[in-house]
Amino acid sequence: MTRREVIQTAMEVCRLKREVYPDFPVRHFHEFAVREHGLKLGCTWTLIVLQQHGSAQKAPRRGQYRRKGRLPQELRPAGIRDYVAANEYLERRFVPDFNRRFTVEPAQPESAFVRMAGLDLSLLLSVRHERKVRADNTVLFENRTQQLPSSPRRTHFARCPVIVHEMVDRRLAVSCRRRLVARFDRDGEGFGRP
Repeated sequence: MTRREVIQTAMEVCRLKREVYPDFPVRHFHEFAVREHGLKLGCTWTLIVLQQHGSAQKAPRRGQYRRKGRLPQELRPAGIRDYVAANEYLERRFVPDFNRRFTVEPAQPESAFVRMAGLDLSLLLSVRHERKVRADNTVLFENRTQQLPSSPRRTHFARCPVIVHEMVDRRLAVSCRRRLVARFDRDGEGFGRP
């Protein structure tokens, strides 16, 4: 192709995009230009021509949409370079501004939090330790022996794998096959069956 043919082809591409296919993405425009108008162009060449003539916007950099309005972009213009200054900025400027913009009065005065039926949050939030029950129906945890009481479902738990739950309030609980067997305080005093 001569220089003149390249310029004429570029002008024809821009005219088609502007007049015939204004709302088509570049990829679909290219397919129609090749199929319907017999233009022998590459998709990349078409994209470059349209971008140079302002008929197509460049695609945003990867992740550009996600980065808009994030806190680090607010800290940089404020001249903040260390954690102490960033924490001070958060307390004095960011959090009050955020609360002012996004706080909404509740439609109803009651609490929106509902108790979860059938779920013991203290067990869910506990630290779990796997143990095996000894032959005498006891569990060893942190050099203390905990005696497991008999259950209506089982008379003993000897040699069964159990989980010792270390609760947030420092109490202990033992469960076997997702059923709570016993609760204990740190001194080994049992609270009996759950």
